[in-house]
Amino acid sequence: MRSLLVASQKGGVGKTTTAVNLAALAAVGGGRVLLLDADPLGSVLACFQLSRESVGSTATSPHSEPVTGVGRYWTNVIPGVDVISPYPEGDTGEQHLQAFLDALPRSVITSTYRLVVIDAPPMLGPRPKALLRAASDVIIVQRAEPMSLRTLPAYLNLLQAARAEGSVCRLLGILLTLPEGVMPGGPAEATLRSKVPGLLPQVIPHDPRVARAVVAASALVLHSPDSPAAVQYTSLAETLNLRMPISSLVSSEAQQTPKQRKGSANVVSTAAVTSQGVSGITKHQAAPTPRETDPEQFEPEGLNTHGSEVTVDAGDAASPWLVALTIVMVLIVAVLGTLVALGK
Repeated sequence: MRSLLVASQKGGVGKTTTAVNLAALAAVGGGRVLLLDADPLGSVLACFQLSRESVGSTATSPHSEPVTGVGRYWTNVIPGVDVISPYPEGDTGEQHLQAFLDALPRSVITSTYRLVVIDAPPMLGPRPKALLRAASDVIIVQRAEPMSLRTLPAYLNLLQAARAEGSVCRLLGILLTLPEGVMPGGPAEATLRSKVPGLLPQVIPHDPRVARAVVAASALVLHSPDSPAAVQYTSLAETLNLRMPISSLVSSEAQQTPKQRKGSANVVSTAAVTSQGVSGITKHQAAPTPRETDPEQFEPEGLNTHGSEVTVDAGDAASPWLVALTIVMVLIVAVLGTLVALGK
């Protein structure tokens, strides 16, 4: 069973919207999809207007989840997608998520779903690292803004630490989302694309129809499939091979050797994608079959990370020609000043 972790180093960047829409698109491809709301704030539940409280027998009433029997579970919230929360009513303690993740590999869920999409909490406490240990793939959602160059390395360091502790989670890429009023290809996005390898070719614009989809308790790609953000999410799902039907996944894996299945299945070659830029892949073209990528290759170019400090390398310093020109100008001004003084 494949598990895709949708993560970010802070909230409010479009992480939950991304998780919801990727789950909806994956279900369209065939096979059932589970959407795990690992955020104690219940962002996925809020999107679908779900509550952990038992309120009688209604369409949105939760059941006990089938992994530990403690959390909450909703079936067919949107076509082909079930939602699960590891937290019981009134208790969002870390121990519930850890118990769920520990029991998941031995549960009936592994044979029920072909994909689990995990909406992670922001990078606080031990929960993000526990999810990195449990997931097979991860994408990082990043807002295209100047501060991103300072905040992104912290999550990359967390991923490297998880891998050093035995995690096999593979970084598929970094997805940029845009603030309201910012168009694709703006200065912040251009700066990030020039300095950060591993950016996915899609960029998610601010789209007011996201809020309308939430009011309708639906996913944007189902509610408004032609909206700008929905088009980008559809392209992203194809790039990540999420929309491939389960029968195609089985036949594809059957034709591979065990070594190929271990090293290359369902991993996007983000380094190659980044070098092509946004226009390198159209909205209907999937990325080439990739190879596993070491997260260390995703460290932003021109940046050194030392804890939370980020410093710019010498390559970003002023040009030597500019420095030389400045010195010459200073000398000319000094000579002219001397001549004027002697003339007096």
